[in-house]
Amino acid sequence: MDVFSLDPDRIGGVCISAGSGIISFLITWYLIPELSHLFLAANMAGKDLNKRSNDYRVPEGVGVIAGAVYLVCLFCLIPVYALHSKDDTQLTMKTLSLYLSALLSICCMILLGFSDDVLNLKWRHKLLLPTIASLPILMVYYVTYGNTYIVLPFPMPQLFNGYSTTYTWECWQCSVPMLSTY
Repeated sequence: MDVFSLDPDRIGGVCISAGSGIISFLITWYLIPELSHLFLAANMAGKDLNKRSNDYRVPEGVGVIAGAVYLVCLFCLIPVYALHSKDDTQLTMKTLSLYLSALLSICCMILLGFSDDVLNLKWRHKLLLPTIASLPILMVYYVTYGNTYIVLPFPMPQLFNGYSTTYTWECWQCSVPMLSTY
């Protein structure tokens, strides 16, 4: 089997995902110029430091528009995902709970980005909030699957006595919040 071959059963899902990505891009492309005046009216603007004249104001916080369009697109894909999933109800509930926990974490990170633009958060708060935002994924993954397998990159197995994978929940519990904070 070729590495780059695609299972014929999955081509429809890939096309739906690509189409929704293009549609959400076009919606974001349209909405940012249309809604940026609202951010300027709320005095959520900064100066463009790369321009010679500093009188041009750039709206800050418009990333929340792209984040909202992304979340709405993912919410609209939930029924499509449920229709194309297997008939096994238990498997569908496990994967749906993982999907929804990922959406909750993404929503928390969008909230962090917007609150950073509005409140000018300090760096210690920016380190704490992504760690908390990764908790839904950690808890749902622990409840549904229990054990985890992490494949370590090449130089790391020598540090762990030659094991190429580690099976501990503690390693996963530490690596995911650190990854989301990074």
